[in-house]
Amino acid sequence: LVESLKSKLGKVSEEVENLEAAEVDIEQAHRKLQELQKEVRGLYVFKEDVDAAESDLQSLKGRVDGCISQAKTLVSETKDRYIGLQQLVPTDIAQQLSSLELLWETVSGAMEEKSRDLKRARTVRSEYTADVDEVQDWLQRAEAQVQDRSLDPHKQKEYLMQFQGELGSVDDRMERLTKNGGVLIGNSRDDAEKALVQSTINTLTERLQQFRSCLEQKKHQVGDTLDSWQRFMTMYQAVKSWVDEKQTFLVEPLQLSSLTQARQKVHDYSTAVKTCKQMTKNLSDMSKELENIGQVNSVGDLPEKLEEVEETKGEVEAQLLERGEWKTTHPVHPTEIRTWISQSSAVELNTTSALANYATEAANMFLTNFIPMAATFLVSLTFTADKDTYLRFTNCLGALKNALLLETSEEWEQCEKKMKDVRAWMDKSRQSLESPQNKKKPLRDQLAMRDKMVGDIAIQKTKISISAEKLQVHFRSGVGGDSKVTEAAQEILKELDQFHEVVKEQSNTLDTCLLQLDQYQQEIQQLRQQIVQVETQLRIVLSPTYLPHERDRAAEEQNVCRERVVALQTKIAARNERMKLLAQRGTPDTEPLDS
Repeated sequence: LVESLKSKLGKVSEEVENLEAAEVDIEQAHRKLQELQKEVRGLYVFKEDVDAAESDLQSLKGRVDGCISQAKTLVSETKDRYIGLQQLVPTDIAQQLSSLELLWETVSGAMEEKSRDLKRARTVRSEYTADVDEVQDWLQRAEAQVQDRSLDPHKQKEYLMQFQGELGSVDDRMERLTKNGGVLIGNSRDDAEKALVQSTINTLTERLQQFRSCLEQKKHQVGDTLDSWQRFMTMYQAVKSWVDEKQTFLVEPLQLSSLTQARQKVHDYSTAVKTCKQMTKNLSDMSKELENIGQVNSVGDLPEKLEEVEETKGEVEAQLLERGEWKTTHPVHPTEIRTWISQSSAVELNTTSALANYATEAANMFLTNFIPMAATFLVSLTFTADKDTYLRFTNCLGALKNALLLETSEEWEQCEKKMKDVRAWMDKSRQSLESPQNKKKPLRDQLAMRDKMVGDIAIQKTKISISAEKLQVHFRSGVGGDSKVTEAAQEILKELDQFHEVVKEQSNTLDTCLLQLDQYQQEIQQLRQQIVQVETQLRIVLSPTYLPHERDRAAEEQNVCRERVVALQTKIAARNERMKLLAQRGTPDTEPLDS
């Protein structure tokens, strides 16, 4: 019996030793897996060097796979040993083995998740880099092309339409770039890289928005330039047709057979001379259109066309003025008819029939050579007043008109200068409002500057209104004026009104900020008073004479007072921080702090 008991005792001791050894092995495997689990969770796969991250992942994966393999072997050997002994696995050992299996499955799953994260990081970085390069290259090419002034407007329009069509794909790239950049910022542990990615996204977004605005503006400019080009060519064809028509008119032989025909010819020349004024205006407008085109695009061969029609128009106009000018001549006396009779007929001068023939020949010569001058003289006789009086009156009117024109010109120049000064003042004022130096000033100084600017805007509006009205007085006095100057003045007044609304809105915003600052300061004063009261109460409860027989209650009241002081100090700190934010951003809080 003793031997049997000793044998059983030995088996039990051996079993206990095996059980303890299994528990130690399981605990070691469990601890290793937990350590590897921490390493897997802390593995940084979104680092900038993706290859290094992949190397770290592969190294860790090898260790994880080895540890899981050892754990599986341990579990299998433990179960096989008990199966070989035809015994059930002890409950505590089974539970530990199940826990170990769950742990390696968790670590394995985490490892697979990290592998997916690495693939995602590689894809995100690759797409982000490619999109940044593509958007930057496209913007550089598009900006250079849009600002290129060496192209004619027709070619420029083609490029603008091309860029307009490509904006959709660039926006898609920009959207994907922004999304991938957000992923990098959210997963990166490098603050410098985060700042660089955010800065790149902001810069490209701003550049794309600026290019979009520039593209729209350029489209309008090119559209106006094409209109100017078309107007130039229309006037060029008009002047060229006029030149061809008048050249044909000038080469026609001047043969007159009646006074009516002479008057009609004089009328034709007078009408032709009057059309020169319209052609001169066309050339002036062509020069203006050419200047407008040159400010935006290449003018091509338009200057040569303008020079060509200017030269031909000048030649035709000179010939018209030469033929149509006033030519005075002495009246022809009948006795002077003989100076136009041919010498072969002079011997028959004393015969009656011959005299009639000579008179007919002279009359024909007279009609041919002097009717144009006579017709011009007849037209001049329609003035019944004395010619000297008429000239003096005309000169007087001309002097008055010149004086009025001179004064109008000076007033116009003053109006243009004032509009230019006011526009420059607005630009300078806007720059001053948006300058970093102004935003660093105290809010009260910023509010004072805007209040002063509101008054200055009213002064500028008065200056423009008075100057435009004075110019209109001259226009109503008989000098025709272009409505563009009035429209420009109205446009500046409208811009001043808009600027006034912006400044007034900023003033209201700053005023609200100052009211909130005053409110926070008052709340801080109240909170400090409360702190003084609570500290006084704390000193009372800290006294040894306060509730000497109830120390627990005294300690509880001390803790309540201390917590109250901390809470009040936290509220003061929160209001101080909020006041700093208000002073920095210059906009009021939408959600006030709880009191």
